[in-house]
Amino acid sequence: MLSDHVSRKTLPQGLKCRLILPTSGTQSVSVWDSPDMHTIHAWVEESLSEYCASECFQIVEEHSLGLQMELARARTTETVAGRTQAAAGIAADRAKQVAASATATAAVASQQVRSKAASIDEKYDVTGKAKQAGTQVSKNAKVAMEQATKTANVVQKKAMENQHVAKGVTQARKGISFLSQKMTQLGQQVSASVQEYNTSAGNPQGSQDGVQRGMPASSAQGAPPSAVPVPEATPAASNPAPAPAPAPTPEPAPAAQDTAAPATPAAVASEAVPRASE
Repeated sequence: MLSDHVSRKTLPQGLKCRLILPTSGTQSVSVWDSPDMHTIHAWVEESLSEYCASECFQIVEEHSLGLQMELARARTTETVAGRTQAAAGIAADRAKQVAASATATAAVASQQVRSKAASIDEKYDVTGKAKQAGTQVSKNAKVAMEQATKTANVVQKKAMENQHVAKGVTQARKGISFLSQKMTQLGQQVSASVQEYNTSAGNPQGSQDGVQRGMPASSAQGAPPSAVPVPEATPAASNPAPAPAPAPTPEPAPAAQDTAAPATPAAVASEAVPRASE
């Protein structure tokens, strides 16, 4: 019970338990620092009388062996820890004060900067001039774009007035139109070839679908297709090659066996050791 009070730090102010010396029997000895004998005796009787009977004696440190050094070490450690804690508290307080002072100084400086900036803006109208400059830049960019467009149109018109340039542009347009017509004819020929191939393969429904999908929009809507010569079916088209045999399905791999060793439950036995009470 005494060890529990010490570990939980429930001892009253002024009482310091320095040593606890248990024995193999029912008796134990403890060494204390106390303001007087009455204080330690009163607390022991109040807290431990239910579990044990206690007697208090005053120790003569001058005639002890080894105890005086142990008490000096414990007292010195306690003093140093107390001073360190106090110094840490003082340092923390000073740090808080410095932080608060820095925050206040920064706020004052920021306010001064804002005031100075507002004063300069009011005196020289920096904001208004900046807005005017932005508006003027936008207008200048718009005017430059319009002028560039007009210049390009004039250059194009002047270029088209030249017979050689106009002739070249006309030829280029004719070439593009001719290429478009050839691409349309090629598409119609491919559609006719697909239709003939599907018909020879015995799939008239597929041939109709293929033709409808391959024909241009005007033919799909019912317009008569252009007269395009249909190429004759080649032997390869009339006699299609048989489809390759499907590849054999691979057999599923055997399921992987779990080679890990089964977990072995572990038991931990603990033996309670009785503690001698005061």
